[in-house]
Amino acid sequence: MSNGDLLLIDPLELQFPFELKKQISCSMQLTNKSDEYVAFKVKTTNPKKYCVRPNTGVVIPRSSCDVIVTMQAQKEAPPDMQCRDKFLLQSVVVRPGIASKDITPEMFNKDSGNNVDECKLKVTYVPPPQPPSPVREGSEEGSSPRASVSDNGTVNQTPEFNIMSKPFSESRESIPEVISIIFCNLLLVIIIILLLVCKDILTLASTSINHYSLQGYSHHCLFFEYSLCICWLLLLWTYLSLLYISFVARFGSV
Repeated sequence: MSNGDLLLIDPLELQFPFELKKQISCSMQLTNKSDEYVAFKVKTTNPKKYCVRPNTGVVIPRSSCDVIVTMQAQKEAPPDMQCRDKFLLQSVVVRPGIASKDITPEMFNKDSGNNVDECKLKVTYVPPPQPPSPVREGSEEGSSPRASVSDNGTVNQTPEFNIMSKPFSESRESIPEVISIIFCNLLLVIIIILLLVCKDILTLASTSINHYSLQGYSHHCLFFEYSLCICWLLLLWTYLSLLYISFVARFGSV
């Protein structure tokens, strides 16, 4: 901030975040701490390059005024990013109640005996502000899922780890079911074999009875036939029970 005789200027150096093919603006504040009306005028060594709004005005006592300086879009960067342009701020005391439209160039003419206060401002180029880099939440792409440890010492697995471990747990749960199905199939094969054997035995016994006509022997054959029927029914009941258990284990209780 410049402690001039009439106006305080902040800042004394105009900084432009230089970017090609883009209009860039910066501002400066003019403060009048006196009890006088102060008129100002802004000049530049390169008027085609800059636009100043307002370039003239009046700052009433104990107030401030903002001036916006806009640099036109540049097609190429200057060498070494150095700028030789300068600004000149002129200020002069005027009569109370004067408006900006009443300001004339003669008010800032020193040859007319006016007490004109002048302040030179430099122009510098600064790098444009960099946007913040986005931070991805969670694990990065391609990294393996990790588990976190809570305060009580337990391990909290990530959802990815839970999804990966789910098929393994399902396969472990399906092992007893597979064993029961295999056992039922084996039992069915045994029942079929026993039925075939029983059929052969009964056929042989019936032939022997007709051939020898032995009454006592026929009673033994009938007892043996009934026993085989009971065994067949017990095996069939066991097979159906195992099928029911497998069905309940797979689809839930009915």
